[in-house]
Amino acid sequence: MTNFSIEMLDDLPVILTTYFEDYGGSDDVVAFSKQLIPMFDRATEKLYHLIDMRRATLSFNDIMTSTDYCIKRPEGFANHPNFQAFALITERKMFQSIAKGLGTATFGNLNVPVVPTVEEALAWVRRDCAMRRTA
Repeated sequence: MTNFSIEMLDDLPVILTTYFEDYGGSDDVVAFSKQLIPMFDRATEKLYHLIDMRRATLSFNDIMTSTDYCIKRPEGFANHPNFQAFALITERKMFQSIAKGLGTATFGNLNVPVVPTVEEALAWVRRDCAMRRTA
């Protein structure tokens, strides 16, 4: 059994990832990326990536490993040509601080919203899609 789930939503250009309690470490990050990147590869439009971290119990080291692998590396999802944006789903202050740190030049000035529920994350995607259509 994996420590995460990944699904493509039918009604929006969204990949929803859920980290379970035991998610963490380089093995999980590699397995996660091996499932996620092909989804971006197959996409016919830019995708949003919502990461539900409400059950995650990541250590600081786990977070740094994930950030390096998924965001800083050229092959990470945040650098994929079909990547639009991502948001974190959590109420934990630590993850909110991490999202704020991703907005620095070191991490590519990523704007990463943090919302408490999947429903709010989907509402953010709908608003962002509408804004991009009118821009």
